Amino acid sequence: MAPLTRAAGKFRIPHATRRSRRSSCGSAASERASVKRTTRESDPANPAYTYNTTGSASYTGRIQELVGEISATQSFDPSAGLGSSSSLADYANASVSWLQGENQQASDSSSYQNALATQATSALSNATGVNLDAEMTNMLNLENSYASTAKLLTTVTSMFSAVLDAA
Repeated sequence: MAPLTRAAGKFRIPHATRRSRRSSCGSAASERASVKRTTRESDPANPAYTYNTTGSASYTGRIQELVGEISATQSFDPSAGLGSSSSLADYANASVSWLQGENQQASDSSSYQNALATQATSALSNATGVNLDAEMTNMLNLENSYASTAKLLTTVTSMFSAVLDAA
């Protein structure tokens, strides 16, 4: 990479380095457009390119200009729902607040959906699944009925035996 050069307080990328940044697989038309764009954007004679016109070692003037633009009133697209005219800082704060509100709403909705799914799963399990307490009660009732029936049959068998022996 070619070194940056400094001329009268301005940093400049040598032309060969700018050209080497282009894609080598593009068409000739896109290469010409790229050269024009690169030359226009990085041309030191272009007033939009030159920020340090005094040649001083720092860019405090440009920094103050940018800070001023952040707090200056600007107009924004009203379809965003955040106001059509405010400073960039106010618009950013409103955007962050809106995003936090949307995040909270999505989180609440997700919690509600999870609780609803858990409740539905529990209701389905109760309706179709095995309830161990109820099944144990049924098993004990069947065991007691079997024991009672076995005693009854034993009694009936002994009575028939007694009748047959007496005759």
